[in-house]
Formats: sequence, structure tokens, C-alpha cells
Amino acid sequence: MSIRLRLTLWYVFLLAVILVTFSAALYAILSFSLLGEVDRALERRAGEVQNAAEAALQLQSDPRLFFLRGRLIIPAADVFATPGVCVQVFTAEGTLVSRSDNLGYVR
Repeated sequence: MSIRLRLTLWYVFLLAVILVTFSAALYAILSFSLLGEVDRALERRAGEVQNAAEAALQLQSDPRLFFLRGRLIIPAADVFATPGVCVQVFTAEGTLVSRSDNLGYVR
């Protein structure tokens, strides 16, 4: 094998290793960043729903305003939903209180 061929193969191998390493690092960084962004957006949205529910609970001085047939009335989940985010509100016991319309029909 000539020195020219050996050097060419060595540089091809080295370039392949560099490209694979760079691609893997770029994928890991982007994946971590984008997943973190989605998590923060969901936490922010959940905080908005929680704050609205807590505000409704704090204003119970006039129960006629916030209770209908014995159920707590909170803002509709559609207020907090966007095309990419579906919202469901459950009680601590696991009973569904409200859900956004963009979830579709669920049995």
C-alpha cells in the first residue's frame, strides 16, 4: 500500500470520526434544549391552571358564584389550551373536573 493511499484512508477515517462525534453532540444538545423548553412551557401552563383554581377556591365567600349543583366552577380548560397543548383538570381524588375541547372525544 502506498503512503498516499494510507494517508488518504487515515484522513477519511479521521473525518468520519469527527463528523459522527459532532453529529452526536449536536443531537444531544438540541434534544436536551428542546425537551427542557417543552417542560418549562408545560410547567408554566400548569401553574396558570393551578393559580386560576386556587383563586376560585379563595373567593368562596359567596358560594353561589363558584358552585353549581355542589361542584366547584373554575375557568374552562379551553382558556389555557393551545393547538399544541391539551389541558385536563382533576381533583385530588382523580375525578375529571374540566378538559379542553382540543383533546377530542374520549370515552
